[in-house]
Amino acid sequence: LLEDIGIILLARGEVDASIDHQRRALAIKQAVLGPEHPNVASCHINLGRALASKGDHANAHAHFDEAVRIKVESFGKDHPDVAAAINNSGMAYFFEGDYEKSKRDIARALQLREAGLGSEHPQVGDTLTNLALAQTALGELEQAKQSLHRSMTIFEAALGIAHRRLIG
Repeated sequence: LLEDIGIILLARGEVDASIDHQRRALAIKQAVLGPEHPNVASCHINLGRALASKGDHANAHAHFDEAVRIKVESFGKDHPDVAAAINNSGMAYFFEGDYEKSKRDIARALQLREAGLGSEHPQVGDTLTNLALAQTALGELEQAKQSLHRSMTIFEAALGIAHRRLIG
């Protein structure tokens, strides 16, 4: 519950409260499940997202890296669950202005999601959208256009052409 409230607080822009909730959720999950449990990794991802929103990129990356480590040890390095932490790390690099590292991480997340979920899964569409941001920042406009086109095609097929994700 603390983790979910923290996600909502972050969406509302209440970053400090989100960080507090995510830290408390992480401590409880670590105490109850153990620090290596895969469910602990989601807390690391959500705390990392909140820290990145505050501009604390070094600590955000530490939590994303820990989430990747836990998920790799739990599921293997090629499992699609590993992609969430890698994708978030890529977006943190994007907001830091390190577009090469951003593109590298997001491309790896895309590879994992396509291999594990199929090329038409909505999570692939999300990752393609993020990749397009990094590509645009690097001046790779044709590649960004192709990534966005693929993303739109995926979302149209999965959600329908009138879905709000395609409008906004």
